[in-house]
Amino acid sequence: DIELREVVIESAGEDQTMRFGTKIDLILKAIEENPPGSYVIISDVDIRFFRPIRPFIDAISGGDYDIVFQRDEDRSLQGNLGFMAMRCSQQVADMWRIAGGVVTQKRRGSTGDQRIVNRALAEPSFYGNPRLRWTLFPPELATDIFVDSLTRDGMYGTGYNNWVLFHANRYGRADMRSSR
Repeated sequence: DIELREVVIESAGEDQTMRFGTKIDLILKAIEENPPGSYVIISDVDIRFFRPIRPFIDAISGGDYDIVFQRDEDRSLQGNLGFMAMRCSQQVADMWRIAGGVVTQKRRGSTGDQRIVNRALAEPSFYGNPRLRWTLFPPELATDIFVDSLTRDGMYGTGYNNWVLFHANRYGRADMRSSR
């Protein structure tokens, strides 16, 4: 069964390093508080749900994946950190600890939490991460990039497209400046 838990964050800090550190803490807490082998779903606050997600979670829970991400772009094989399902395991927790360490240390070339996590998945040896089995949800679990300027369906759920959920965050911005 899916058990919903809401976490309210009073202040996640002013920069990406502080915000990502908070997200890492929440992810690690979710992994530690749930039985090994079970899945936890991490969702940003700006995710809009239009249809049940349970069929998509059931489909991956029988598979052999450690993490399943929302696709970042329609032509990319990169994960978006706004909506994820992950297996509770030491290897998954280790990946998040290592990636979080890279972000919070502000190491040279370590800009962008999403870039760091995607590099850690594609090249585990680069940061010393464990090799994980990961994949992407289908495009019905869409990011803002899927929705072009002519379509407002993702934002308002008008039924034009068959979205399951929509991530309203444009390019990972925390304010009005693009992170790309």
